[in-house]
Amino acid sequence: MEEPSLSAFGAASRTDRQPWQLPLRAMVVIIFVVATLMTAAAAVGLQYHFTRVQASEAAVSRFSALASASSQFLRSVDRDIVHTVKILSTYPNLVEGLRASEAARTVFAEAMHNKPMFYAMYVGLENGSFYEVINLNSEPGVRKQLRAAAADRWVTVTVPAGAGPRQRHYRYYDTDFQLRAERREATDFNVSQRPWYRQALPDRVNKTEPYLLRSLSAPGQTYSMRLTGTAAVIGVDITLSTLDRYLHRNRFSDRTDMIVFEKNGTVISRGRPGLSLGALPVSQSLAATAADPQLVAIAQSRGRQGRLHEVEVQGEPHFMFVTPFGGNSRTGEFFSVTIPVQDVLAPVLAKLKWSVLLTAGWLLLLMPLPWVCALPMVKPIQKLAVENAKVQQRAYDQLAVPRSHIQEIDALGCSMTTMAEAIEAHEARQVALMDAFIEVIAQAIDDKSPYTAGHCERVPELAFMLAREAEAATTGCFKGFKFHSEDEWREFRVAAWLHDCGKITTPEHIVDKGSKLEAIYNRIHEVRMRFEVLWRDAEIEYWQQCLRNPSQAAEYQQQWLDRQQQLQDDFAFVAAMNVGGEVLSDDKKRRLQQLATTTWVRHFDDRLGLSPVEQARIASLPDRHSGPGSATLPCEEPLLADKPEHIVERQHDVDYDPRLGINMAVPTHLYDLGELHNLCVERGTLTAEDRFKINEHVISTIRMLDKLPFPPELARVPRYASTHHETMNGTGYPRQLTGDQLSVPERIMVLADIFEALTAADRPYKQAKPVSVAIDILAQMVTNGHVDAQVFDLFLRRGVYLKYAQRYLPQAQIDEVDLSQYLVAGVSG
Repeated sequence: MEEPSLSAFGAASRTDRQPWQLPLRAMVVIIFVVATLMTAAAAVGLQYHFTRVQASEAAVSRFSALASASSQFLRSVDRDIVHTVKILSTYPNLVEGLRASEAARTVFAEAMHNKPMFYAMYVGLENGSFYEVINLNSEPGVRKQLRAAAADRWVTVTVPAGAGPRQRHYRYYDTDFQLRAERREATDFNVSQRPWYRQALPDRVNKTEPYLLRSLSAPGQTYSMRLTGTAAVIGVDITLSTLDRYLHRNRFSDRTDMIVFEKNGTVISRGRPGLSLGALPVSQSLAATAADPQLVAIAQSRGRQGRLHEVEVQGEPHFMFVTPFGGNSRTGEFFSVTIPVQDVLAPVLAKLKWSVLLTAGWLLLLMPLPWVCALPMVKPIQKLAVENAKVQQRAYDQLAVPRSHIQEIDALGCSMTTMAEAIEAHEARQVALMDAFIEVIAQAIDDKSPYTAGHCERVPELAFMLAREAEAATTGCFKGFKFHSEDEWREFRVAAWLHDCGKITTPEHIVDKGSKLEAIYNRIHEVRMRFEVLWRDAEIEYWQQCLRNPSQAAEYQQQWLDRQQQLQDDFAFVAAMNVGGEVLSDDKKRRLQQLATTTWVRHFDDRLGLSPVEQARIASLPDRHSGPGSATLPCEEPLLADKPEHIVERQHDVDYDPRLGINMAVPTHLYDLGELHNLCVERGTLTAEDRFKINEHVISTIRMLDKLPFPPELARVPRYASTHHETMNGTGYPRQLTGDQLSVPERIMVLADIFEALTAADRPYKQAKPVSVAIDILAQMVTNGHVDAQVFDLFLRRGVYLKYAQRYLPQAQIDEVDLSQYLVAGVSG
């Protein structure tokens, strides 16, 4: 069975998840890999560092040894040449008279035969004659330079003595000294002007500074010495390419550049035969013969000699090594090596590569280990995630927290158990507090008026009875209906208790309005007092008439009695109209309007003793002057009046948020207290303004509950609580919903609210109706499309009406009900 992942549980419901997440197992493996890689990197780094140090030290040692060997090689070459020159300087018969002898060619050839570094041997005389034997095997390019053939082995150059134009005579010989060719060319060569000739001494060999050999155009040096007992000078030219070849044979890599240079930067030798231009005297130096300035700088600093320096050469890191040539910096010559760092460290990098490969291979072999080792952590954490989902679903009784041998995970499991218990206890307290608070609100609404006491308690109970029966039904709209959890039951219960919470904003005198003229008090007393005034006026008029015409006293008395009777009848009519009834006929409206034309005389200012609010309202009227006593007194007033000051304007906006879906016609005024306006109410005691004010309690309910942050399990409370005045035909309020828009719980609430109101014995504007009458009225409302027929059928068929009546109604109201006239076969099942 596949193991559940952490993302399948609590983390999936979060809306603030991190942009990326990893399973714990993967995290353990990653940590292991990272730690191993860091350890391996540190080990490889240290290995690289120490191996690099060793490679650098080995390179320094090798470079120093090569410098010493090169110096010894040059010294041995130098000794050999000096020895050769000294021997030749004592050789007899090299000069015969004022020219070189024929023996000189043989002697010179024998001396240079197996010594390729000997380029040429020659002898110069004081009269300017010059004789030279050139070794064509000394340099690869010498044949081309001298225009010799491949079969040629030797070249002799002769410059005879004499004044005027002179010629240089070239003769080309093979190995056996057979003349192959010869040629001549003009020359201004004067041997007596050459430095080697002038600097030659009879007692020791003189060595010139490196210079460009004219006949070869290659770098070299000349060793010279005067012949014993003569003014002639013998000389030997050597090419410095011998050292180049020596250095080339001992190079570290193809890219190694080894040179011998003087302290001023003049290059003596390069370890690249055929590529070096050689060295020239400072006066003839070329840029190409100068050493790298960085090498010169190192050579000029004793503290930097004999060490490796890492520098950039043409964008690539190189090592530079400079040490005095021959180990003595006083000679002014230095040996240097310039080599790419890559070439020196190649063995180090090879070892490093193998170390990395072996480490990677070992890491791959160990990869399954952390995956397996993470299992004791992952398993219990995955189980804790499953249990956490139960806590989220508040299934505390199903909680089964796993134990673990890992201390922290086991502690986490114990803390989850403790947390779940604390949450469960806290939720229980919160639910109890909320339920008590809801009941307190409902009780406060009931206690607000003695005439509605118990309504907020009885409607929920009747709704619960119906809901239980609806769950048991299997046909019609009840098929499949069920509250699937205690949370859904509680949601419906809370909504039922709060269905009239908006009545807390409804003025008490509107809720309790038992007569048409009732406001804060019943204004019928004002009207009666006006009739009293008219009564007194009639009596006063009778006595005044008798005083004026005593003879007609009997006639006046009859008129007085008739007037009194008329007043009695008129007041009785007005009082009867004030009580209200089912229907007010047009005849009664006309009589009220006729009575309103009767006038009475007021002698007192009607603005005295008013509250600031009343004074402000009267002062704002356009047809009244401000200030007390402004009206002329006494004045006549109608017996029943609709005065401007009877209009109370709205102080608050009634543009409701469209999101709430409120769809109700709003009267223009907040209240209309006009006496004739109220007495002409056709049914009941409420004007249109009064009726809206009472109906507005549902809007208040919606707005109050909409502001409460109900948890998800109570999300439908505002809807359930605000639909009990809707109807099946869409004529209800506040949203004018139709039957297909009302759920079963909402249809149940409609019937429960109506039946409780019909049978309630505590309403000031009506008497409690017997059960049979209430059911008959409900049946008419079903016919008119106000109440759901299936809920009504269930209400009767399951005897819910009788159970409610026996629990909450006095016995006198419970009469016989003929159910057969209301029940429809097969409606509610």
